[in-house]
Amino acid sequence: MSRLRLSVVVAGSRPQGPPAELFESLAPGLGDGTLEIIVSTAAPGDAFPSLPGVRPLRSRPGTTIPRLRAAGLAAARAPIVALTEDFCIPGPGWANAHLAAHEGRQAVAVGGPVTRRQGTSAQWALTFCEYGRFFHPSREGVVAELPGINTSYKVTRLAAGGESLPDQWQEASMHGALLGRGEQLWRDPGAVMVDAGCQSVGRSAMALYHHGRLHGGQRSSGARAVSRLGRLVVAPLVPAVLWARIAGPVRAAGLGGTFLRTVPWTLFLLSCWALGEGVGALCGPGDSGGRWT
Repeated sequence: MSRLRLSVVVAGSRPQGPPAELFESLAPGLGDGTLEIIVSTAAPGDAFPSLPGVRPLRSRPGTTIPRLRAAGLAAARAPIVALTEDFCIPGPGWANAHLAAHEGRQAVAVGGPVTRRQGTSAQWALTFCEYGRFFHPSREGVVAELPGINTSYKVTRLAAGGESLPDQWQEASMHGALLGRGEQLWRDPGAVMVDAGCQSVGRSAMALYHHGRLHGGQRSSGARAVSRLGRLVVAPLVPAVLWARIAGPVRAAGLGGTFLRTVPWTLFLLSCWALGEGVGALCGPGDSGGRWT
């Protein structure tokens, strides 16, 4: 009888692969056979250690993160599957926190806080922009959203009615669909994920622009021209709204000083998102979905 309880899908295309700390953090589960790691990668070569319980899943270069996630989900063998990315490091007790939360609750998905330990001001700013709203260290309970780099799922509940899993996994739309059919998302403060990303400012700016355009295009799909134009007009207000939304959880995590030091970078990156969202609202997502790599 298999002891496997948790499959961890690590999606990404970094040439160096996931950080060594990721494998070290999950080593106890690998050692006792209760956990497997699926590195769903679009990078060439073998940039990660050959360890029992670690499986590479290779896709062609340029494959998007949502498709890498979906491929990992389809290949997973455990009843609970967690999704993260190759710039992340699970905190102490992360795997056990996810499993315990699933065992004690009916929620289809469990997620936890995101944090950062070190980096330049620009790197902190990117983390705040993408995950700052998930920084609160103690908030627990049913929530409306969970971070794409720190969420686990009861696999059998994802394919309700015998339908197959999607060929790409975008957390915002997929979580919306789960909520729409009456499922619950649960936040457990013990399941902490560390963002250890260190990409350049230029790449960060382009990533947020394209994420914003994808969001704006999807949100405005089928809307009348006057509605799309209205969203373009209010786009300049978006950075201030998002900044205020991030501030509370970041302060609760004791990082208010760091947040204030990153204000110029944070507002710049949020402006890139807002520009993309405005263009997406007016012109559609374009090829921005294909840039999510």
